[in-house]
Amino acid sequence: MPIIPLQEQHLAPRPTELEHFGTALGISRDGRVMVVGTEALARDPNHLGDVLQDLAGRIYVIIRNDARAVVATEPIPGPVPPDGHWFGATAAVSPDGEQIIVGDWGTGKAWVYTRRGELGPGNEWNHPPAELVPDPRVEESHFGHTVSIADGHVAAVGALNSSTDTREAGMAIGGVHIFRDITRPDGVEGWQQEALLQPPPVINDQDPWISHFGKAIELSADGGRILVGSFLRRDRVTGAGRAYVYRFGGNPIAVNWNLEATLQASADEDFDDFGRSVGLSLNGSTACVGAPRFRDLDVDRRGAAFVFHQVQGWQRPVRLQRSDVGERENELGISVSLSDAGRSALVGAQAVEVATRLDSHAAYLFTTDVGIPWREHAILSPVPELTADAEAGHNVALSRDGVEMAVSARRAPAPDDPGPPERGALRWAGIVFTGAAPGGGDERRERNQRDIIDGARPGLGRFGRFGRLIGRLGRWIRGLGRGGVNP
Repeated sequence: MPIIPLQEQHLAPRPTELEHFGTALGISRDGRVMVVGTEALARDPNHLGDVLQDLAGRIYVIIRNDARAVVATEPIPGPVPPDGHWFGATAAVSPDGEQIIVGDWGTGKAWVYTRRGELGPGNEWNHPPAELVPDPRVEESHFGHTVSIADGHVAAVGALNSSTDTREAGMAIGGVHIFRDITRPDGVEGWQQEALLQPPPVINDQDPWISHFGKAIELSADGGRILVGSFLRRDRVTGAGRAYVYRFGGNPIAVNWNLEATLQASADEDFDDFGRSVGLSLNGSTACVGAPRFRDLDVDRRGAAFVFHQVQGWQRPVRLQRSDVGERENELGISVSLSDAGRSALVGAQAVEVATRLDSHAAYLFTTDVGIPWREHAILSPVPELTADAEAGHNVALSRDGVEMAVSARRAPAPDDPGPPERGALRWAGIVFTGAAPGGGDERRERNQRDIIDGARPGLGRFGRFGRLIGRLGRWIRGLGRGGVNP
């Protein structure tokens, strides 16, 4: 299996101690816009857990040209302190690269930034954003814990602790708020909440509030479906996770988001964290769900990722298998990302040991094509290699065309870090590694596949191999006509 070295590094323009650059990560469909989030920009080095009151998080927008060269790294500062310590801990970019959504679960807020002007140097997003206001019935909700935004002005915000049941206020039931940017017949304009999704009832009554519904969310690019992870859902097996697919009914007046399917791993595992990460294709017909604590071959937290296809109903999951199956607790599935076509899946694998040993494999690229089952396509390895506590693979992002890949190591030291984790060093500045997918993404692989089977067309019946030879001969003859000689 090819190991792809990720040599392109992206850092904050002026790395700051404990910045955690890469805590949030997203890429637009064409790979030209990448959004990278941080947490609070610094902490008191004498009290590593104490956030300084005069600092806030940031979002960085990294812009590429058609040649993949970075032309700008633009910051979007957080709210005026003391708010905004967790601004940037969650962020996403719309598939078309026009909008960015940012969450701050510490203050319970979320904002949408809309690009103005042409894409290029100069901060087109640096203007007052639209604030998303949650359902007032929800208290102690951690609104902004997860965010997602689709083309067509649909946004979703996860509230990990939300509950509209006053008896369970503050419990970790969770909810997902759906917003739409519309002008209604009554004249109301802007972003309005149109739905609050909450988990269906549990099968038994044991600790029904422990759900974490909304720990991971992903809208399909067309905004017609949403996939919601609930990694501590208590159904049948204590702590076995679930993921839920909701579909929009299409009535903008009588808003109707319906539960379409409940997804689960092929085998329930106690506290497998199934639903910790989720990914969805363009129209929502393919879903990928991570289970980073999945037990496999008697090794805890080896992790797993599962792909589901919607073909006249949601099919049984396909487990994505990696080739390096040593006795390592890698938490495969800590993060996932799907291409538009649903034929490429990038899956993060974050090592769990906090040690000095090197841990080079941070993510795995899986692909499928028509008539070909899912397979491991490449292993991604940051360069230089990082120790396990760098959390390489904590976040991954795949451009919607399946070409551009990004992997964050949010606790990696800056390149000029003097070495040991001394207080005051740029120890956890964070790095984002990027690279191009081998094979050129979904469309190029599809063209290559068509070339391979060219000639095996309807009408040739069982003579497909002969048809392929005829096809190659035809291309060779056409090449001679153009002055070429290579079939």
